[in-house]
Amino acid sequence: MSRQSNLWFRLIFTGLLVLSAGCVQLSGKPAPVQTLLSTHTPIPTLTVDRLAEPELPRNPTQLEEGRHLYWLNCMTCHGDQGQGLTDEFRSLWVEDHQNCWASGCHTGRVGDVGFPIPHTIPAIISSTGDLPPFATADQLFEYLHTTHPPQHPGYLPEDEYWALTAYLLAENHRLPDGQVLGPKK
Repeated sequence: MSRQSNLWFRLIFTGLLVLSAGCVQLSGKPAPVQTLLSTHTPIPTLTVDRLAEPELPRNPTQLEEGRHLYWLNCMTCHGDQGQGLTDEFRSLWVEDHQNCWASGCHTGRVGDVGFPIPHTIPAIISSTGDLPPFATADQLFEYLHTTHPPQHPGYLPEDEYWALTAYLLAENHRLPDGQVLGPKK
Protein backbone atom coordinates (compact mmCIF):
# COMPACT_ATOMS: atom_id res chain seq x y z
CA MET A 1 0.00 0.00 0.00
CA SER A 2 1.43 3.41 -0.94
CA ARG A 3 2.14 6.02 1.70
CA GLN A 4 -0.64 8.29 0.36
CA SER A 5 -3.20 5.44 0.32
CA ASN A 6 -2.16 4.52 3.85
CA LEU A 7 -2.72 8.13 4.98
CA TRP A 8 -6.21 8.22 3.41
CA PHE A 9 -7.07 4.92 5.03
CA ARG A 10 -6.05 6.24 8.46
CA LEU A 11 -8.00 9.48 8.00
CA ILE A 12 -11.17 7.69 6.93
CA PHE A 13 -10.83 5.07 9.68
CA THR A 14 -10.25 7.74 12.34
CA GLY A 15 -13.19 9.79 11.07
CA LEU A 16 -15.47 6.76 11.24
CA LEU A 17 -14.38 6.04 14.79
CA VAL A 18 -15.12 9.61 15.86
CA LEU A 19 -18.46 9.70 14.08
CA SER A 20 -19.65 6.31 15.29
CA ALA A 21 -22.26 7.53 17.75
CA GLY A 22 -20.06 10.10 19.46
CA CYS A 23 -18.66 7.49 21.83
CA VAL A 24 -15.74 9.62 23.01
CA GLN A 25 -16.11 12.94 24.79
CA LEU A 26 -13.51 15.65 24.34
CA SER A 27 -11.82 14.48 27.55
CA GLY A 28 -11.13 11.12 25.94
CA LYS A 29 -13.43 9.26 28.33
CA PRO A 30 -16.39 7.25 27.06
CA ALA A 31 -19.62 9.23 27.00
CA PRO A 32 -22.33 8.07 29.39
CA VAL A 33 -25.20 6.21 27.74
CA GLN A 34 -27.66 8.92 28.84
CA THR A 35 -25.60 11.53 26.94
CA LEU A 36 -25.60 9.40 23.80
CA LEU A 37 -29.34 8.85 23.99
CA SER A 38 -30.18 12.47 24.77
CA THR A 39 -28.15 13.83 21.83
CA HIS A 40 -29.93 11.61 19.32
CA THR A 41 -32.74 13.44 17.54
CA PRO A 42 -35.34 11.04 16.19
CA ILE A 43 -36.21 11.44 12.52
CA PRO A 44 -39.96 11.79 12.09
CA THR A 45 -41.67 9.19 9.95
CA LEU A 46 -43.14 10.67 6.80
CA THR A 47 -46.90 10.16 6.74
CA VAL A 48 -48.39 10.25 3.29
CA ASP A 49 -51.86 11.75 3.04
CA ARG A 50 -53.49 9.31 0.67
CA LEU A 51 -56.39 11.71 0.11
CA ALA A 52 -54.20 14.70 -0.78
CA GLU A 53 -54.52 16.26 -4.21
CA PRO A 54 -51.69 15.19 -6.51
CA GLU A 55 -49.49 17.92 -7.92
CA LEU A 56 -50.37 19.00 -11.43
CA PRO A 57 -47.48 20.56 -13.36
CA ARG A 58 -48.00 23.72 -15.41
CA ASN A 59 -47.91 21.75 -18.69
CA PRO A 60 -49.09 18.28 -17.68
CA THR A 61 -48.76 15.22 -19.85
CA GLN A 62 -51.92 13.29 -20.67
CA LEU A 63 -50.98 10.79 -17.99
CA GLU A 64 -50.44 13.48 -15.32
CA GLU A 65 -53.75 15.07 -16.24
CA GLY A 66 -55.42 11.67 -16.02
CA ARG A 67 -53.97 11.08 -12.54
CA HIS A 68 -55.35 14.44 -11.39
CA LEU A 69 -58.74 13.82 -13.01
CA TYR A 70 -58.88 10.42 -11.31
CA TRP A 71 -58.34 12.16 -7.97
CA LEU A 72 -61.05 14.74 -8.75
CA ASN A 73 -63.69 12.45 -10.22
CA CYS A 74 -63.02 8.78 -9.48
CA MET A 75 -61.07 8.32 -6.27
CA THR A 76 -63.98 8.75 -3.86
CA CYS A 77 -65.67 5.62 -5.23
CA HIS A 78 -62.80 3.63 -6.74
CA GLY A 79 -60.17 4.24 -4.04
CA ASP A 80 -56.90 6.12 -3.97
CA GLN A 81 -55.10 3.15 -5.54
CA GLY A 82 -57.96 1.88 -7.68
CA GLN A 83 -58.75 -0.78 -5.07
CA GLY A 84 -62.49 -0.11 -5.01
CA LEU A 85 -64.67 1.16 -2.19
CA THR A 86 -63.11 -1.01 0.50
CA ASP A 87 -63.57 -0.66 4.25
CA GLU A 88 -59.86 0.14 4.51
CA PHE A 89 -60.17 2.98 2.00
CA ARG A 90 -63.32 4.40 3.60
CA SER A 91 -61.52 4.42 6.98
CA LEU A 92 -59.19 7.13 5.62
CA TRP A 93 -62.08 9.60 5.52
CA VAL A 94 -63.37 11.50 8.52
CA GLU A 95 -65.86 9.41 10.49
CA ASP A 96 -69.04 11.13 9.26
CA HIS A 97 -67.98 10.48 5.63
CA GLN A 98 -67.27 6.76 5.97
CA ASN A 99 -70.79 5.42 5.42
CA CYS A 100 -71.40 6.09 1.73
CA TRP A 101 -74.90 4.58 1.96
CA ALA A 102 -76.20 6.73 4.82
CA SER A 103 -79.13 9.05 4.33
CA GLY A 104 -77.86 12.21 2.69
CA CYS A 105 -75.09 10.44 0.82
CA HIS A 106 -75.82 7.77 -1.75
CA THR A 107 -78.87 5.85 -0.58
CA GLY A 108 -80.98 6.84 -3.56
CA ARG A 109 -84.00 7.74 -1.47
CA VAL A 110 -86.21 10.59 -2.63
CA GLY A 111 -84.90 13.83 -1.22
CA ASP A 112 -81.36 12.56 -0.63
CA VAL A 113 -78.52 14.49 -2.13
CA GLY A 114 -76.37 12.36 -4.38
CA PHE A 115 -76.94 9.26 -6.43
CA PRO A 116 -77.23 5.58 -5.53
CA ILE A 117 -74.03 3.56 -5.57
CA PRO A 118 -73.65 -0.19 -5.24
CA HIS A 119 -72.27 -1.63 -2.01
CA THR A 120 -69.44 -3.26 -3.95
CA ILE A 121 -67.34 -1.13 -6.27
CA PRO A 122 -64.70 -3.20 -8.01
CA ALA A 123 -60.99 -2.55 -8.13
CA ILE A 124 -60.05 -0.87 -11.40
CA ILE A 125 -56.29 -0.99 -10.99
CA SER A 126 -54.50 -4.26 -10.41
CA SER A 127 -50.93 -5.51 -10.44
CA THR A 128 -51.91 -8.11 -13.04
CA GLY A 129 -53.14 -5.52 -15.55
CA ASP A 130 -56.64 -6.96 -15.61
CA LEU A 131 -59.24 -4.42 -16.66
CA PRO A 132 -61.98 -6.58 -18.11
CA PRO A 133 -63.96 -6.46 -20.29
CA PHE A 134 -62.09 -3.74 -22.17
CA ALA A 135 -59.83 -5.12 -24.88
CA THR A 136 -58.96 -1.70 -26.31
CA ALA A 137 -58.50 1.89 -25.23
CA ASP A 138 -61.47 2.86 -27.41
CA GLN A 139 -63.73 0.44 -25.51
CA LEU A 140 -62.63 1.79 -22.14
CA PHE A 141 -63.03 5.39 -23.35
CA GLU A 142 -66.55 4.68 -24.60
CA TYR A 143 -67.50 2.99 -21.34
CA LEU A 144 -66.21 5.89 -19.24
CA HIS A 145 -67.83 8.47 -21.51
CA THR A 146 -71.27 6.83 -21.42
CA THR A 147 -71.37 5.81 -17.74
CA HIS A 148 -69.16 8.16 -15.69
CA PRO A 149 -69.37 10.04 -13.53
CA PRO A 150 -72.52 8.15 -12.49
CA GLN A 151 -74.34 11.30 -11.43
CA HIS A 152 -73.76 12.93 -14.83
CA PRO A 153 -72.40 10.60 -17.56
CA GLY A 154 -70.66 12.38 -20.42
CA TYR A 155 -70.14 15.53 -18.36
CA LEU A 156 -66.38 15.76 -18.87
CA PRO A 157 -64.81 17.06 -22.08
CA GLU A 158 -63.64 14.34 -24.47
CA ASP A 159 -59.93 15.04 -23.87
CA GLU A 160 -60.44 14.46 -20.14
CA TYR A 161 -62.04 11.06 -20.80
CA TRP A 162 -59.01 10.22 -22.96
CA ALA A 163 -56.69 11.34 -20.14
CA LEU A 164 -58.56 9.12 -17.66
CA THR A 165 -58.41 6.23 -20.14
CA ALA A 166 -54.65 6.72 -20.50
CA TYR A 167 -54.17 6.86 -16.73
CA LEU A 168 -56.17 3.69 -16.07
CA LEU A 169 -54.41 1.78 -18.83
CA ALA A 170 -50.99 2.96 -17.63
CA GLU A 171 -51.74 1.99 -14.02
CA ASN A 172 -52.73 -1.45 -15.28
CA HIS A 173 -49.48 -1.72 -17.27
CA ARG A 174 -51.32 -1.66 -20.59
CA LEU A 175 -50.13 1.64 -22.07
CA PRO A 176 -46.68 1.94 -23.62
CA ASP A 177 -44.54 4.74 -22.12
CA GLY A 178 -45.17 8.07 -23.80
CA GLN A 179 -48.20 6.94 -25.81
CA VAL A 180 -50.90 9.59 -26.07
CA LEU A 181 -54.48 8.48 -26.63
CA GLY A 182 -57.21 10.24 -28.57
CA PRO A 183 -59.80 9.85 -31.25
CA LYS A 184 -58.81 8.04 -34.44
CA LYS A 185 -58.68 10.42 -37.38
